[in-house]
Amino acid sequence: MKRLLIFLIFIISAVAGAQDFPGMSVPGTTEMFDAPGPPVIPFIDLTVRNPQGGEEVAFSLQLLLLLTVLSLAPSIIILMTSFLRIAIVMDFIKRALSLQQVPPNQVILEYPSF
Repeated sequence: MKRLLIFLIFIISAVAGAQDFPGMSVPGTTEMFDAPGPPVIPFIDLTVRNPQGGEEVAFSLQLLLLLTVLSLAPSIIILMTSFLRIAIVMDFIKRALSLQQVPPNQVILEYPSF
């Protein structure tokens, strides 16, 4: 009986709260647009050619330098900090305490990074 009463109250409130669209609204449409044509694939030229100006050479060298620095940055950071020494000492301590799996190696390698 309670469920029926709650359901009726819900229906009555939904019907009473129903309003028309606001005056400034625009009616929708059901028209279907034509499908677009085949997708346009951009042309990418991968041929090796002579540069046509100094700007192309400079951009190529800048890109090469940027990729070199980005690829070597992690090893440079590890070499310039005491990360490796702290990680080795933590591993020695773990082995000296006869802890085989606790804490895991990932946790030990996170300690020196802080």
